[in-house]
Amino acid sequence: MVMVRSKINRSALEGELTPEKEMAFMARIAVLMTVVSLMVVMLAMSVAPAFAASPFYTCTKEGEATVVNVPSKYAHNSPSGYERYGYVCTRQ
Repeated sequence: MVMVRSKINRSALEGELTPEKEMAFMARIAVLMTVVSLMVVMLAMSVAPAFAASPFYTCTKEGEATVVNVPSKYAHNSPSGYERYGYVCTRQ
């Protein structure tokens, strides 16, 4: 059986905690908390578009193909809008 020595710096854990060591530990924890908070913000920003409100419409006409993902400017009250041509547009 082979014994493997731990690579933990035991000198930091042994003996009295000097003010220099205490400040170093506090600085490491502050950096760790900053990195974790930035990662949480990045994750939230990458997921946010999935929960955004969809401004698109689905326009249908009997006997015709269904048109999906129509922007609101083409769905309602527009000279080039689908409702002008008999389509019924509903918000997705």
